[in-house]
Amino acid sequence: MHQDHGNDEANCLTAIHHDFTSVMMDGSLMADAKTPADYDYNVDITARVARMAH
Repeated sequence: MHQDHGNDEANCLTAIHHDFTSVMMDGSLMADAKTPADYDYNVDITARVARMAH
């Protein structure tokens, strides 16, 4: 299963713990899923989720 457009670390971690085979972190928005995020936030949160997945 694929978890698409996770909007925060907790959402992605839940999918990982439920054995999703694919998790996509969408860092283009802040955790509220409304506020646009800047590039640095996007890179940082995506890297954190990638580390959790491995």
